[in-house]
Amino acid sequence: MQDAVNTFERAGGLYIKLVPGKGNGVFCQRGLEHGEIIETAPALVITPPDLAHIDQSFLYNYYFSAKALPDHALVPLGITDKDQAGLLALGLLSLCNHSDKPNAAVEKQYERGRALCVLRALRGIEADEEITISYGPAWKGAGKGFSTKG
Repeated sequence: MQDAVNTFERAGGLYIKLVPGKGNGVFCQRGLEHGEIIETAPALVITPPDLAHIDQSFLYNYYFSAKALPDHALVPLGITDKDQAGLLALGLLSLCNHSDKPNAAVEKQYERGRALCVLRALRGIEADEEITISYGPAWKGAGKGFSTKG
């Protein structure tokens, strides 16, 4: 397996399906192993001025906190407060639903001048089982928005 920062991996068989009460969800036609990279997606760093607009739109539900990115990734963009920045992943992982007992997690990385979000299995995931992540402890039906989505 190649290093996730050098490739944009996606597990074969991923698909989206409507989940009652949740909206779109992400699934895989095959089983996934513990630790397996499900998807590596490029991500756009959202600056504070843009974030103010995005927070008023439907995209509020689809971006992640930029807190995990190193300062050297944000300073050139004029971002001095990580709490005021976001990451918009350009992949299926943005459609993962919340679970208090997630079977996957999103790792935020910054390598070679680009931000990446890596979706990795926290345990074995059965074929056709929904792939879920935690939006963080504060999230309780508030939507997928930045203020609560890790």
